[in-house]
Amino acid sequence: VIVQDQAALRYGITIHYHLFLNNTEEAAKAVPGMTIRFTGQCAAYTRFDSSGRSWIIDIIYESGVISIE
Repeated sequence: VIVQDQAALRYGITIHYHLFLNNTEEAAKAVPGMTIRFTGQCAAYTRFDSSGRSWIIDIIYESGVISIE
């Protein structure tokens, strides 16, 4: 499941979170407009392009909630 960060878009930055879920049932719950809140630790980051506007960020997931609004 790929989730786009709507708050970052307001600043002209695109952030996609790639979520790797435990099973297909969890992935089937993903719908446009759903909200995902999570906490984690930034483990590493790598610049994806020379402009500095695209990054790969590795986050160690700690806890979170998926809510469909």
